[in-house]
Amino acid sequence: MQTLARNLFAILAMQLALISCAHAQSGLSNKDTQFSQTWLEQVRRNVADEHLLAAVLVAKLHDEALASALLLQALGSLEHDPLLLSTAVQSCFSVAPTHACGDNALFEELVHVDAGNLEPYLYYMLRLVEAGNAERALEMLHQGMQAARHTIYFSEKADFLSAQLLAVGYPSAEEVIQPAQAYAGASTNYSIFLKILSTCTTQSVVSAQWKLACLFLGTRLQSSSQDLMSKVFGGAIQRDVLKAVGADPQVIQLIVERNEWVNKVRDMANDKVDWMSPTSTPLDQPDSFLQDMKEVTEFDAILRAIYRAQ
Repeated sequence: MQTLARNLFAILAMQLALISCAHAQSGLSNKDTQFSQTWLEQVRRNVADEHLLAAVLVAKLHDEALASALLLQALGSLEHDPLLLSTAVQSCFSVAPTHACGDNALFEELVHVDAGNLEPYLYYMLRLVEAGNAERALEMLHQGMQAARHTIYFSEKADFLSAQLLAVGYPSAEEVIQPAQAYAGASTNYSIFLKILSTCTTQSVVSAQWKLACLFLGTRLQSSSQDLMSKVFGGAIQRDVLKAVGADPQVIQLIVERNEWVNKVRDMANDKVDWMSPTSTPLDQPDSFLQDMKEVTEFDAILRAIYRAQ
């Protein structure tokens, strides 16, 4: 059973790694990289406050030290809105966090300013678990489950970066979505989801309260999150927690089959919808899909694209 669980998780990790790489790396053409590096050279000399956060996000893929320095500058001079605070909090899980991560102030502030979003509570939950305070972390998870919505900030950052890159001279409004999505941080979201998955699996073995809270979290992510990555991880959380606590195999199989259905829909979209093929880019997305993404979840928008192709 353990071998099966490892194999299933390896498949999931590979699938999500492809999602992350598609957003975070392949969207950068040589032209995009050259533009960004040229702009960052200008940033090193001087950067206006209105472009600070964009510079942080761009620098994260090219110069981590510069990104850290700019982040501290941004925290000292900009309004602490959800995009800035989420960027700062996410940096606390990196291999080289800034000294602003020395206490829980950033986590508490993000929960305060974006209290209606589940995501800040998950960040704080992870922080508390890492500090050895599992009881308080569980309380934070319970609080977060009362939030009305869930966003991982990816789409908001991509939209923000599109406008910012054009403002600093990016030459094409039609093509700017590619570098904007590359810099919006899908790989960061992916690594944080892995931490949530590991935390839920580990804590559920020793606590029935954690088990139930994480299973409810999994269903919440799978059913109501806007982005596909959250949905896939929601299914993985349910599956791995149930396996870890030795649940009824029929219940586990039910979750596995639901996850497989999600994967089949995505695979069908790759096969049946021309602009969703593995070689397509965000530039290929038609207006109808972009409009659907504003109205329904990403998964439902993909279903609509399949229907339109029939």
